[in-house]
Amino acid sequence: EGEVDVEVLMEVNELLNDDGDFKFKQTVDVAKAACVLVPGEYTNISKGFEFLGKWLEENDKEITGLMRQVPIKGPWNEDDPKDYLTEIQCPIK
Repeated sequence: EGEVDVEVLMEVNELLNDDGDFKFKQTVDVAKAACVLVPGEYTNISKGFEFLGKWLEENDKEITGLMRQVPIKGPWNEDDPKDYLTEIQCPIK
């Protein structure tokens, strides 16, 4: 119901200079994380979050930081959205 701050995480070979609203940041190291790979179109990602949330609750895991979505395969290297692959990472204790 208002503006949402969104950050996109992608691996780069080097941090470049910021350009307008496009900013480069180095992510914080995470000692331990629960992760899930989500195949296919980006519309599948919400199901991945639901699965991971249920797993965290069932296994009594405590979230210790911000979750990340890491695109592994996407429109830059796959023609068919069914071949996309995204990893959801959730820092835990």
